[in-house]
Amino acid sequence: MKSKRNVVAAALLGAMLLAVPVAASAASATIAVESKPIVMEFDGKKLALPSGQVAFMYQSKVYIPLRFASYALQKQVGYDVKSKMVTVTEPTSSQLVALKEYLANATASSGQVATTAKVKLVPTAVKLVFDGVEKKLPVGQQAFNVNGSIYVPVRFFAEAVGTTVLWDAKTGTVLGESKAYREAQSNGGSTNEGSASGGGTEGKAGSGSNGSSSGGETAKLSYDSITASAKSQLETLETSCGSDLLSLALQYYAAPTAERQAELKEKGVNKLNACKAQFESILSDTENKLTTNGYSTEILTEYRKAFEEKIEAGKAQFKQSQ
Repeated sequence: MKSKRNVVAAALLGAMLLAVPVAASAASATIAVESKPIVMEFDGKKLALPSGQVAFMYQSKVYIPLRFASYALQKQVGYDVKSKMVTVTEPTSSQLVALKEYLANATASSGQVATTAKVKLVPTAVKLVFDGVEKKLPVGQQAFNVNGSIYVPVRFFAEAVGTTVLWDAKTGTVLGESKAYREAQSNGGSTNEGSASGGGTEGKAGSGSNGSSSGGETAKLSYDSITASAKSQLETLETSCGSDLLSLALQYYAAPTAERQAELKEKGVNKLNACKAQFESILSDTENKLTTNGYSTEILTEYRKAFEEKIEAGKAQFKQSQ
């Protein structure tokens, strides 16, 4: 029983960190469709959907994961379990850094799903709020819960976020452009991100990534830049681990045999251990930077406490469900 609790606790942690864990009504009818080989292209880059997520068509409407589309357009997503409310908002500066890292990791050589697959759709009633304004789905359309993620029609999402999301039926491509991307294109296509030379007074061409003085002496990193980087890496870790752990938990509960469940439990435990190892690596690197630059490492205690509290909360939630 202990191993089961370990893997499910990990999955619950993943649900709290990333997924929109909408509980479908037991009375809701399940609808079976097939996923489609749809290309997902946002801000000029083809993106791969997270593991366990798909795109599909239902009643001539293209559906995509609301969270994935939001992140692709650099929007933050939240979910309130009690009110069943999904909120899509502008990210804070630190959240934006994490979103950009997420997108960098999601970039694929092809955004197209290789094969089709059976998908079970469960109609779900949720309140959808975009930048503080509730948006209702058009009559005849609905949101679906697919393996714990909210799916909405592409056109509805485009109108809700007030940006550009188009469906190209000829090529089978969902095309999205964030506000920041459109503004960058109108300014000549430069986003001023990561320029190695000619991008300012800090660091001449050919200088180190942290910026070097004319004498070759490495500039001191600021406390804010070190902690902001750590927070970004931790949020990215939460996103990645949360998605994978939740996917494993859903597969576990749907597994047809005890043998398959045992296999999934082992994968879950291994994944959680890998996530813990990555967490320790981030903290070790951050501690080194803080110490090297003469700063206090007290904030690392806060990071560790928050991480452990989330794991314990997942375990407690699982015990209550027994």
